Amino acid sequence: MTTVVHANLCDFVSWREDCYVRFDETIRAVGPMSEYVPGPGDVVDARGAILMPGLVLGHTHVYSAFARGMSVPFAPHGFQDIL
Repeated sequence: MTTVVHANLCDFVSWREDCYVRFDETIRAVGPMSEYVPGPGDVVDARGAILMPGLVLGHTHVYSAFARGMSVPFAPHGFQDIL
């Protein structure tokens, strides 16, 4: 278990200052430092830092999936030809 303490939290909706986050594979607890109770595991002091969710980009280009095996009147030699 790892705990990040004294972090400023930004979740793209709200901003909270001087908080803690306790996690392992999953976030287990989040709260203000006034409610922090030390527990087992590593502690990382993030004083002055901003802690925010990872920016995961989960998009796809559907046309390239459908282009496989597409019947066209020429022989595409690469991605640019398929576009």
